[in-house]
Amino acid sequence: MDFNYINTETRDRETSFYENTEVLTASTLEHVNPSKSEIDQPEKDEGRYEQLHSERKITNGKDFQQDDTLRRIQILIYIYGGLLAVLYVTAIVLIIVVAVPKDGGWTSWGSWISCSESCGGGFQSRSRTCSNPIPSLHANNCDGSSIEVKACNRHPCTQQNVAFTAKDVYRNSSSDSTLLFQRTELNIANGYSNSTGQFTCKIPGVYHFVVTLTKAPKAGSLRTYLRINGNIGLHMRFKPEDDDNDAFGINMLTAAGTFHLDLNDVVDVYGVPNNFYDSDFSCFSGFLITLDQ
Repeated sequence: MDFNYINTETRDRETSFYENTEVLTASTLEHVNPSKSEIDQPEKDEGRYEQLHSERKITNGKDFQQDDTLRRIQILIYIYGGLLAVLYVTAIVLIIVVAVPKDGGWTSWGSWISCSESCGGGFQSRSRTCSNPIPSLHANNCDGSSIEVKACNRHPCTQQNVAFTAKDVYRNSSSDSTLLFQRTELNIANGYSNSTGQFTCKIPGVYHFVVTLTKAPKAGSLRTYLRINGNIGLHMRFKPEDDDNDAFGINMLTAAGTFHLDLNDVVDVYGVPNNFYDSDFSCFSGFLITLDQ
């Protein structure tokens, strides 16, 4: 066997193996170690993507702002449109109410109020208003009166007796005022009031009144009146020559008179309360003689 041939062939194969190895290695290195331009290319692509992404964000932001602005403009248009519609309706109403005259009209009469008296004659009224319709600015008001009054309960009262006697002057003042007789011995029909000192006529007719007053010591001269509705009906006057002590006795004033009274006329005694004795020494009385037919 020729071993030289074998060795030569073996060396050729090794040489060929190593040469092929070097070629493969160089090719692999060229693929593993690319050029700088190839390395920079992905970075450029990434930069372009980020730029496009940023531009897209800006575009989306501008679109959103434009949409929001449009919505606000639409809302303002709706609001102003509603206000204009309200103003338009208001103007029409004002034109109808103000520019077109509309005369006033009466409402129906209300109910009659209760009569002022249960008997002997009284009054009652009812009312209405000029609001059906209410007159406009330049229109005519309602003609006639808004109140109607009529007489009522003119029949004679069943209680035709009136009489009173009141005693015991309330000595509460040194000035002129209505004398209050605190105790009533008789008060038929309740015409006299202890709280006001007044007799009020509830049955029109002719009355007789009597006043008796006992002067207190050292009261000096004095004047007292029987009044009807504040006007003097009877005048009582006392003026002693000397009354410095109680030795001169007791002095009394008295007066009587007959008068015609209408419904709700008021009678009282007017003077200085402290000038007179209280208890039974002073009294005020009256009674009905005849009532009006």
